Amino acid sequence: VDSRRQKRSFEMATLPKNIGAFFFFFLFKISSLLTYLFCTLFGNPSFVLIFVICILLQAFDLWTVQKVSGRLLVGLRWWNSVKPDGTTEWHFESVRDRSVISQLDSNIFWVTLVATPVFWGLLSIIAILKFNPGWLLICLSGIIFGGVNLVGYAKCIKDARHQLSSFFARKAIETATTVAIQAATAPAPQPQSAPQESRV
Repeated sequence: VDSRRQKRSFEMATLPKNIGAFFFFFLFKISSLLTYLFCTLFGNPSFVLIFVICILLQAFDLWTVQKVSGRLLVGLRWWNSVKPDGTTEWHFESVRDRSVISQLDSNIFWVTLVATPVFWGLLSIIAILKFNPGWLLICLSGIIFGGVNLVGYAKCIKDARHQLSSFFARKAIETATTVAIQAATAPAPQPQSAPQESRV
C-alpha cells in the first residue's frame, strides 16, 4: 500500500495538473511554428496564405494565453484598456491562495512564455541571413505577440506580489491594533485584601 501511495504521489508531482489547459497553451504555438518551418524548408504554395495562417495562429495564441491558460496554470490574468484621453490602463487579476497553483505547471508556463519570443527571434535572424523579408515579417509578428504576453504577465506577477505583501502587512496591522485595544479595554485586576488577623 505504501509503495502504491509513493508511486501515485510521484506521478502527481511529475505530471502537469491541468492537461487540458496545456493542450491549448501549446496548440497554437506549435501550429504556427510548424507551419512556418514546413513552408520555409519545403517551399510554400502561397506566401500570402501562409502569412495569414501564421498571423491568425499567433493571434489565437495571444488570446488563449491571456484569457484562459494564465488563469488556469498560474492563477493570473491581465488585460489593458484605452482611456478616453488615449492612454493605456493595465488591469491585473491574481488568485490570492497560491497553494492551489501547481509548481510544475507554473514552471512550464513561465519557461514556455520566455522561450516563445526567443525562438521567433532566432528564426528572424535566419530570415535576415537568407534575405527573406517576407518570412521576417512572420518572425517579427511572433516576437511581438509572444513579447506582449511576456510583458503582460511579468507586470501581472509583480502586481500580485505587491498585493500579497500589502495584504499581509494590513493583516499584521489589524492584528496588532486588535491586541492593543483588547489590552487597553481589559479590566484592571482587583488588589487582593490582606488576610485579617483573628483574635482568640
